[in-house]
Amino acid sequence: MQTLVRLLLICVVSTGCTSISRLRKAGEEDPATRAAARTIVERRGDYEVRASDGWFRVNVPARLVEEVLPAEGDHFSLALENGSIHPISCVVMRESEDPPYFLQTASRTLLSQAARAAGEIESHEVAGTDVGAVGGAIFMGVEWDILVKTAEGNTPGEVDLLYGIKDGAGVYCAKIDLGFRPEFHAVFAALLENLELADPPEAPVYKDITLVSRDGRPVGLHVETIRIDEEGYKQDEELYHVLSSSGGDRLAAVTRYDYEWVDPKYLSMIHAGMVRVVNGNLVMKVTLEWSNTEKGWIVRGSRDGKDLEARLDDERGPTPILASVRAVRDVLAMPDPTQGAVEIRKWDPFDPTQLEKSTLRIAEIVDEAHARASLESPSTRDELIIDRETGLIVSTVENSESVVIETKRIYSAGSP
Repeated sequence: MQTLVRLLLICVVSTGCTSISRLRKAGEEDPATRAAARTIVERRGDYEVRASDGWFRVNVPARLVEEVLPAEGDHFSLALENGSIHPISCVVMRESEDPPYFLQTASRTLLSQAARAAGEIESHEVAGTDVGAVGGAIFMGVEWDILVKTAEGNTPGEVDLLYGIKDGAGVYCAKIDLGFRPEFHAVFAALLENLELADPPEAPVYKDITLVSRDGRPVGLHVETIRIDEEGYKQDEELYHVLSSSGGDRLAAVTRYDYEWVDPKYLSMIHAGMVRVVNGNLVMKVTLEWSNTEKGWIVRGSRDGKDLEARLDDERGPTPILASVRAVRDVLAMPDPTQGAVEIRKWDPFDPTQLEKSTLRIAEIVDEAHARASLESPSTRDELIIDRETGLIVSTVENSESVVIETKRIYSAGSP
Protein backbone atom coordinates (compact mmCIF):
# COMPACT_ATOMS: atom_id res chain seq x y z
CA MET A 1 0.00 0.00 0.00
CA GLN A 2 2.99 2.27 0.52
CA THR A 3 3.54 2.10 -3.23
CA LEU A 4 -0.02 3.27 -3.98
CA VAL A 5 0.35 6.22 -1.62
CA ARG A 6 3.52 7.26 -3.45
CA LEU A 7 1.74 6.89 -6.78
CA LEU A 8 -1.01 9.27 -5.66
CA LEU A 9 1.42 11.79 -4.21
CA ILE A 10 3.40 11.80 -7.46
CA CYS A 11 0.10 12.37 -9.29
CA VAL A 12 -0.68 15.36 -7.09
CA VAL A 13 2.78 16.89 -7.49
CA SER A 14 3.40 16.27 -11.19
CA THR A 15 -0.07 16.82 -12.70
CA GLY A 16 -1.93 18.83 -10.08
CA CYS A 17 -4.68 16.19 -10.10
CA THR A 18 -6.41 16.98 -6.83
CA SER A 19 -9.84 15.44 -6.31
CA ILE A 20 -12.93 17.62 -6.17
CA SER A 21 -16.55 17.25 -5.09
CA ARG A 22 -17.62 13.63 -4.79
CA LEU A 23 -20.82 12.40 -6.40
CA ARG A 24 -23.48 10.79 -4.25
CA LYS A 25 -24.14 7.15 -5.02
CA ALA A 26 -27.31 5.07 -4.67
CA GLY A 27 -28.13 4.42 -1.02
CA GLU A 28 -26.51 7.56 0.39
CA GLU A 29 -28.47 10.41 1.92
CA ASP A 30 -29.74 12.90 -0.67
CA PRO A 31 -31.26 16.36 -0.56
CA ALA A 32 -35.03 16.43 -0.98
CA THR A 33 -34.88 16.99 -4.74
CA ARG A 34 -32.65 13.96 -5.31
CA ALA A 35 -34.74 11.80 -2.97
CA ALA A 36 -37.87 12.75 -4.89
CA ALA A 37 -36.22 11.90 -8.21
CA ARG A 38 -35.10 8.51 -6.89
CA THR A 39 -38.69 7.82 -5.84
CA ILE A 40 -39.75 8.41 -9.44
CA VAL A 41 -37.20 5.84 -10.59
CA GLU A 42 -38.34 3.29 -8.02
CA ARG A 43 -41.99 3.71 -8.97
CA ARG A 44 -41.17 3.13 -12.61
CA GLY A 45 -40.07 -0.44 -11.85
CA ASP A 46 -37.52 -2.56 -13.70
CA TYR A 47 -37.41 -3.54 -17.35
CA GLU A 48 -35.52 -6.58 -18.61
CA VAL A 49 -32.94 -5.90 -21.30
CA ARG A 50 -31.33 -8.70 -23.32
CA ALA A 51 -28.66 -8.75 -25.99
CA SER A 52 -29.92 -9.94 -29.36
CA ASP A 53 -27.46 -12.86 -29.31
CA GLY A 54 -28.15 -13.77 -25.67
CA TRP A 55 -24.71 -12.74 -24.41
CA PHE A 56 -26.14 -10.75 -21.47
CA ARG A 57 -29.34 -9.86 -19.66
CA VAL A 58 -30.03 -7.18 -17.09
CA ASN A 59 -32.89 -5.46 -15.26
CA VAL A 60 -32.81 -1.66 -15.24
CA PRO A 61 -35.28 1.07 -14.13
CA ALA A 62 -35.56 2.50 -17.64
CA ARG A 63 -37.35 1.48 -20.83
CA LEU A 64 -35.34 0.26 -23.81
CA VAL A 65 -36.01 2.46 -26.83
CA GLU A 66 -34.93 -0.08 -29.46
CA GLU A 67 -33.58 -3.63 -29.77
CA VAL A 68 -30.10 -4.23 -28.37
CA LEU A 69 -27.88 -4.96 -31.35
CA PRO A 70 -24.13 -5.62 -31.46
CA ALA A 71 -22.01 -2.80 -32.87
CA GLU A 72 -18.72 -3.87 -34.42
CA GLY A 73 -19.13 -7.28 -32.82
CA ASP A 74 -17.79 -6.44 -29.36
CA HIS A 75 -20.08 -3.62 -28.22
CA PHE A 76 -23.82 -3.58 -27.52
CA SER A 77 -25.47 -0.16 -27.63
CA LEU A 78 -28.48 0.66 -25.45
CA ALA A 79 -30.75 3.71 -25.60
CA LEU A 80 -32.72 3.90 -22.35
CA GLU A 81 -35.68 6.23 -21.78
CA ASN A 82 -36.06 7.49 -18.22
CA GLY A 83 -38.53 10.31 -18.68
CA SER A 84 -36.14 13.13 -19.54
CA ILE A 85 -35.73 14.90 -22.88
CA HIS A 86 -32.62 13.00 -23.92
CA PRO A 87 -32.30 9.19 -23.51
CA ILE A 88 -29.46 7.64 -21.58
CA SER A 89 -26.88 6.15 -23.93
CA CYS A 90 -25.15 3.02 -22.60
CA VAL A 91 -22.74 0.49 -24.06
CA VAL A 92 -22.00 -3.00 -22.75
CA MET A 93 -18.56 -4.18 -23.92
CA ARG A 94 -17.34 -7.76 -24.14
CA GLU A 95 -13.88 -6.63 -23.01
CA SER A 96 -13.24 -3.86 -20.51
CA GLU A 97 -11.14 -0.75 -21.09
CA ASP A 98 -8.77 1.18 -18.83
CA PRO A 99 -11.38 3.19 -16.81
CA PRO A 100 -9.51 6.48 -16.16
CA TYR A 101 -8.18 6.90 -19.70
CA PHE A 102 -11.47 5.74 -21.23
CA LEU A 103 -13.35 8.48 -19.37
CA GLN A 104 -10.71 11.03 -20.24
CA THR A 105 -11.01 10.36 -23.99
CA ALA A 106 -14.78 9.75 -23.96
CA SER A 107 -15.26 13.16 -22.32
CA ARG A 108 -13.79 14.91 -25.34
CA THR A 109 -16.11 13.01 -27.68
CA LEU A 110 -19.22 13.61 -25.59
CA LEU A 111 -18.53 17.32 -25.15
CA SER A 112 -18.32 17.61 -28.95
CA GLN A 113 -21.64 15.79 -29.22
CA ALA A 114 -23.13 18.11 -26.62
CA ALA A 115 -22.08 21.12 -28.67
CA ARG A 116 -23.85 19.70 -31.72
CA ALA A 117 -26.98 18.69 -29.75
CA ALA A 118 -27.44 21.71 -27.49
CA GLY A 119 -25.86 24.49 -29.46
CA GLU A 120 -22.72 26.49 -28.89
CA ILE A 121 -21.02 25.75 -25.57
CA GLU A 122 -19.72 28.91 -23.95
CA SER A 123 -17.67 27.04 -21.35
CA HIS A 124 -17.15 23.63 -19.78
CA GLU A 125 -15.38 22.47 -16.62
CA VAL A 126 -15.12 19.39 -14.43
CA ALA A 127 -17.78 19.53 -11.72
CA GLY A 128 -16.76 16.32 -9.97
CA THR A 129 -15.13 12.91 -10.19
CA ASP A 130 -15.92 9.75 -8.27
CA VAL A 131 -14.74 6.18 -7.81
CA GLY A 132 -16.33 3.26 -6.02
CA ALA A 133 -17.70 -0.25 -6.19
CA VAL A 134 -21.09 -1.92 -6.57
CA GLY A 135 -20.50 -5.30 -5.00
CA GLY A 136 -17.46 -6.75 -6.75
CA ALA A 137 -17.78 -4.38 -9.72
CA ILE A 138 -15.72 -1.17 -9.81
CA PHE A 139 -16.77 2.12 -11.38
CA MET A 140 -15.45 5.60 -12.11
CA GLY A 141 -17.25 8.71 -13.26
CA VAL A 142 -16.84 12.33 -14.23
CA GLU A 143 -19.34 15.21 -14.35
CA TRP A 144 -18.93 18.23 -16.58
CA ASP A 145 -20.79 21.49 -16.09
CA ILE A 146 -21.46 23.28 -19.37
CA LEU A 147 -22.84 26.69 -20.27
CA VAL A 148 -24.93 26.55 -23.44
CA LYS A 149 -25.58 29.64 -25.55
CA THR A 150 -29.29 29.79 -26.53
CA ALA A 151 -31.67 32.39 -27.95
CA GLU A 152 -32.94 33.01 -24.41
CA GLY A 153 -29.44 33.48 -23.05
CA ASN A 154 -26.83 31.23 -21.51
CA THR A 155 -28.29 28.07 -19.96
CA PRO A 156 -26.41 25.76 -17.56
CA GLY A 157 -26.31 22.05 -18.37
CA GLU A 158 -24.54 18.84 -17.51
CA VAL A 159 -22.60 16.12 -19.30
CA ASP A 160 -22.21 12.92 -17.28
CA LEU A 161 -20.08 9.84 -17.96
CA LEU A 162 -19.84 6.65 -15.89
CA TYR A 163 -17.76 3.55 -16.60
CA GLY A 164 -17.71 0.25 -14.70
CA ILE A 165 -16.26 -3.24 -14.97
CA LYS A 166 -18.04 -6.45 -13.96
CA ASP A 167 -16.85 -10.00 -14.72
CA GLY A 168 -14.43 -8.59 -17.29
CA ALA A 169 -17.20 -6.78 -19.22
CA GLY A 170 -17.27 -2.99 -19.53
CA VAL A 171 -20.38 -0.89 -18.85
CA TYR A 172 -20.43 2.73 -20.05
CA CYS A 173 -23.27 5.22 -19.74
CA ALA A 174 -23.38 8.86 -20.82
CA LYS A 175 -26.00 11.60 -20.73
CA ILE A 176 -26.36 15.16 -21.97
CA ASP A 177 -29.11 17.07 -20.21
CA LEU A 178 -30.16 20.40 -18.75
CA GLY A 179 -31.65 18.89 -15.59
CA PHE A 180 -30.38 17.12 -12.47
CA ARG A 181 -28.62 13.76 -12.45
CA PRO A 182 -30.06 11.22 -9.95
CA GLU A 183 -32.03 9.10 -12.42
CA PHE A 184 -28.96 8.69 -14.60
CA HIS A 185 -26.90 7.40 -11.69
CA ALA A 186 -29.68 5.05 -10.56
CA VAL A 187 -29.92 3.52 -14.05
CA PHE A 188 -26.14 3.04 -14.31
CA ALA A 189 -25.90 1.47 -10.84
CA ALA A 190 -28.69 -0.99 -11.69
CA LEU A 191 -27.10 -1.85 -15.05
CA LEU A 192 -23.72 -2.56 -13.46
CA GLU A 193 -25.03 -4.42 -10.42
CA ASN A 194 -27.61 -6.57 -12.24
CA LEU A 195 -25.59 -7.43 -15.35
CA GLU A 196 -25.61 -11.19 -15.98
CA LEU A 197 -23.39 -12.76 -18.64
CA ALA A 198 -24.37 -15.97 -20.40
CA ASP A 199 -20.86 -17.35 -19.91
CA PRO A 200 -19.20 -15.50 -17.00
CA PRO A 201 -15.49 -16.02 -16.32
CA GLU A 202 -14.35 -18.22 -13.46
CA ALA A 203 -14.16 -16.23 -10.24
CA PRO A 204 -10.71 -15.74 -8.68
CA VAL A 205 -9.94 -17.52 -5.42
CA TYR A 206 -9.62 -14.11 -3.79
CA LYS A 207 -10.55 -10.53 -4.69
CA ASP A 208 -10.60 -7.29 -2.77
CA ILE A 209 -11.29 -3.67 -3.68
CA THR A 210 -9.77 -0.77 -1.77
CA LEU A 211 -10.95 2.82 -1.98
CA VAL A 212 -8.23 5.48 -1.85
CA SER A 213 -9.09 8.98 -0.61
CA ARG A 214 -7.14 12.21 -0.55
CA ASP A 215 -8.18 14.63 2.20
CA GLY A 216 -11.43 12.69 2.58
CA ARG A 217 -12.33 12.60 -1.13
CA PRO A 218 -12.11 9.42 -3.23
CA VAL A 219 -9.48 9.58 -5.98
CA GLY A 220 -8.52 5.99 -6.73
CA LEU A 221 -9.12 2.26 -6.56
CA HIS A 222 -6.85 -0.67 -5.84
CA VAL A 223 -8.16 -4.05 -7.06
CA GLU A 224 -6.30 -7.22 -6.07
CA THR A 225 -7.12 -10.69 -7.37
CA ILE A 226 -5.49 -14.09 -6.79
CA ARG A 227 -5.86 -16.92 -9.28
CA ILE A 228 -4.46 -20.46 -9.39
CA ASP A 229 -3.51 -22.19 -12.66
CA GLU A 230 -3.83 -25.88 -13.56
CA GLU A 231 -0.48 -26.72 -11.93
CA GLY A 232 -1.31 -24.90 -8.70
CA TYR A 233 0.88 -21.84 -9.25
CA LYS A 234 -0.58 -18.64 -7.84
CA GLN A 235 -0.93 -15.34 -9.68
CA ASP A 236 -1.44 -12.19 -7.65
CA GLU A 237 -2.66 -9.25 -9.78
CA GLU A 238 -2.96 -5.65 -8.62
CA LEU A 239 -4.65 -2.84 -10.53
CA TYR A 240 -4.35 0.79 -9.43
CA HIS A 241 -6.69 3.37 -11.02
CA VAL A 242 -6.63 7.12 -10.34
CA LEU A 243 -9.07 9.65 -11.86
CA SER A 244 -9.00 13.24 -10.65
CA SER A 245 -9.10 16.89 -11.64
CA SER A 246 -7.58 20.15 -10.50
CA GLY A 247 -10.62 22.04 -11.78
CA GLY A 248 -11.27 23.76 -15.06
CA ASP A 249 -11.12 21.39 -18.01
CA ARG A 250 -8.17 19.31 -16.76
CA LEU A 251 -8.70 15.60 -16.08
CA ALA A 252 -5.85 13.27 -15.08
CA ALA A 253 -5.84 9.49 -15.59
CA VAL A 254 -3.30 7.09 -14.06
CA THR A 255 -3.38 3.28 -14.19
CA ARG A 256 -0.86 0.75 -12.95
CA TYR A 257 -0.93 -3.02 -13.34
CA ASP A 258 1.33 -5.34 -11.32
CA TYR A 259 1.46 -9.11 -11.25
CA GLU A 260 3.43 -11.83 -9.47
CA TRP A 261 3.63 -15.57 -10.08
CA VAL A 262 4.65 -17.54 -6.98
CA ASP A 263 5.44 -21.13 -6.07
CA PRO A 264 2.41 -22.57 -4.21
CA LYS A 265 4.45 -24.46 -1.59
CA TYR A 266 7.14 -21.98 -0.62
CA LEU A 267 5.45 -18.79 -1.88
CA SER A 268 8.73 -17.87 -3.54
CA MET A 269 8.79 -15.52 -6.54
CA ILE A 270 8.86 -17.05 -10.04
CA HIS A 271 8.50 -13.91 -12.12
CA ALA A 272 6.71 -10.55 -12.03
CA GLY A 273 5.68 -7.64 -14.22
CA MET A 274 4.67 -4.01 -13.97
CA VAL A 275 2.90 -1.61 -16.36
CA ARG A 276 2.25 2.08 -15.78
CA VAL A 277 0.08 4.34 -17.98
CA VAL A 278 -0.37 8.10 -17.45
CA ASN A 279 -3.01 9.94 -19.51
CA GLY A 280 -2.96 7.14 -22.08
CA ASN A 281 0.83 7.16 -22.46
CA LEU A 282 2.76 4.00 -21.64
CA VAL A 283 5.56 5.21 -19.38
CA MET A 284 6.78 1.84 -18.13
CA LYS A 285 6.41 -1.84 -19.00
CA VAL A 286 8.90 -4.20 -17.37
CA THR A 287 9.27 -7.82 -16.32
CA LEU A 288 11.37 -9.39 -13.58
CA GLU A 289 12.85 -12.89 -13.91
CA TRP A 290 15.63 -14.88 -12.30
CA SER A 291 18.68 -15.62 -14.45
CA ASN A 292 20.66 -18.76 -13.63
CA THR A 293 23.41 -17.54 -15.93
CA GLU A 294 23.85 -14.20 -14.17
CA LYS A 295 22.77 -15.47 -10.73
CA GLY A 296 20.43 -12.57 -10.18
CA TRP A 297 17.06 -10.99 -10.89
CA ILE A 298 16.96 -9.30 -14.32
CA VAL A 299 14.66 -6.40 -15.23
CA ARG A 300 13.68 -6.14 -18.91
CA GLY A 301 11.32 -3.82 -20.77
CA SER A 302 10.94 -0.11 -21.39
CA ARG A 303 10.83 3.00 -19.22
CA ASP A 304 10.09 6.55 -20.42
CA GLY A 305 10.37 5.41 -24.04
CA LYS A 306 13.80 3.78 -23.61
CA ASP A 307 14.72 0.10 -23.57
CA LEU A 308 15.73 -1.19 -20.16
CA GLU A 309 17.72 -4.28 -19.17
CA ALA A 310 19.45 -4.30 -15.80
CA ARG A 311 20.21 -6.42 -12.78
CA LEU A 312 18.09 -5.81 -9.67
CA ASP A 313 20.13 -4.22 -6.88
CA ASP A 314 19.28 -7.03 -4.39
CA GLU A 315 19.76 -10.67 -5.43
CA ARG A 316 17.14 -11.78 -2.90
CA GLY A 317 14.47 -10.14 -5.06
CA PRO A 318 11.13 -8.73 -3.87
CA THR A 319 9.04 -10.35 -1.15
CA PRO A 320 5.93 -11.87 -2.78
CA ILE A 321 2.72 -10.38 -1.43
CA LEU A 322 1.40 -13.78 -0.34
CA ALA A 323 4.65 -14.46 1.55
CA SER A 324 4.30 -11.12 3.36
CA VAL A 325 0.71 -11.94 4.31
CA ARG A 326 1.76 -15.35 5.67
CA ALA A 327 4.56 -13.72 7.71
CA VAL A 328 2.10 -11.19 9.18
CA ARG A 329 -0.24 -14.01 10.19
CA ASP A 330 2.65 -15.79 11.92
CA VAL A 331 3.48 -12.65 13.91
CA LEU A 332 -0.15 -12.15 14.90
CA ALA A 333 -0.23 -15.74 16.18
CA MET A 334 2.59 -15.01 18.67
CA PRO A 335 1.69 -14.71 22.40
CA ASP A 336 2.76 -11.05 22.19
CA PRO A 337 2.50 -9.87 18.55
CA THR A 338 4.05 -6.49 19.42
CA GLN A 339 7.39 -8.28 19.87
CA GLY A 340 7.47 -9.33 16.20
CA ALA A 341 8.13 -7.55 12.92
CA VAL A 342 8.01 -8.42 9.20
CA GLU A 343 10.72 -7.24 6.82
CA ILE A 344 9.30 -6.51 3.33
CA ARG A 345 11.16 -5.93 0.07
CA LYS A 346 8.91 -4.26 -2.53
CA TRP A 347 9.76 -3.84 -6.20
CA ASP A 348 10.11 -0.07 -6.71
CA PRO A 349 7.45 1.14 -9.23
CA PHE A 350 9.44 4.23 -10.19
CA ASP A 351 12.91 2.72 -10.42
CA PRO A 352 12.42 -0.96 -11.32
CA THR A 353 16.13 -1.69 -10.83
CA GLN A 354 15.69 -1.05 -7.08
CA LEU A 355 13.82 -2.51 -4.12
CA GLU A 356 11.91 -0.56 -1.49
CA LYS A 357 12.71 -2.00 1.94
CA SER A 358 10.24 -1.51 4.78
CA THR A 359 9.31 -3.03 8.14
CA LEU A 360 5.81 -3.87 9.34
CA ARG A 361 5.44 -3.72 13.13
CA ILE A 362 2.37 -4.66 15.16
CA ALA A 363 1.59 -1.79 17.54
CA GLU A 364 -1.41 -3.16 19.44
CA ILE A 365 -4.34 -5.55 19.32
CA VAL A 366 -7.45 -3.42 18.76
CA ASP A 367 -10.10 -6.11 19.24
CA GLU A 368 -10.75 -9.77 18.43
CA ALA A 369 -10.73 -9.08 14.70
CA HIS A 370 -8.21 -6.28 14.20
CA ALA A 371 -4.68 -5.16 15.02
CA ARG A 372 -2.99 -1.80 14.59
CA ALA A 373 0.39 -1.72 12.84
CA SER A 374 2.88 0.58 11.14
CA LEU A 375 4.73 0.14 7.85
CA GLU A 376 7.99 2.06 8.02
CA SER A 377 10.64 2.82 5.42
CA PRO A 378 13.43 5.41 5.36
CA SER A 379 11.09 7.93 3.71
CA THR A 380 7.51 7.02 4.70
CA ARG A 381 5.36 5.74 7.53
CA ASP A 382 1.86 4.28 7.08
CA GLU A 383 -0.56 3.50 9.89
CA LEU A 384 -2.39 0.22 9.21
CA ILE A 385 -5.38 -1.73 10.49
CA ILE A 386 -4.92 -5.46 9.84
CA ASP A 387 -7.39 -8.33 9.84
CA ARG A 388 -6.00 -10.69 12.50
CA GLU A 389 -7.39 -13.85 10.91
CA THR A 390 -6.10 -13.28 7.37
CA GLY A 391 -3.16 -10.92 7.88
CA LEU A 392 -4.60 -8.61 5.22
CA ILE A 393 -4.69 -4.82 5.39
CA VAL A 394 -8.15 -3.36 6.08
CA SER A 395 -7.23 0.33 5.99
CA THR A 396 -4.24 2.68 5.97
CA VAL A 397 -3.53 6.33 6.73
CA GLU A 398 -0.51 8.36 5.65
CA ASN A 399 -0.09 11.94 6.82
CA SER A 400 2.29 14.32 5.10
CA GLU A 401 2.83 18.04 5.50
CA SER A 402 0.11 18.95 3.00
CA VAL A 403 -2.12 15.91 2.41
CA VAL A 404 -3.76 12.94 4.12
CA ILE A 405 -4.00 9.76 2.04
CA GLU A 406 -6.36 7.06 3.35
CA THR A 407 -7.28 3.63 2.04
CA LYS A 408 -10.20 1.45 3.09
CA ARG A 409 -11.21 -1.99 1.89
CA ILE A 410 -14.76 -1.81 0.53
CA TYR A 411 -15.15 -5.32 -0.90
CA SER A 412 -13.61 -8.72 -0.19
CA ALA A 413 -14.49 -12.24 -1.36
CA GLY A 414 -12.68 -15.57 -1.13
CA SER A 415 -9.49 -16.44 0.72
CA PRO A 416 -5.86 -15.71 -0.24
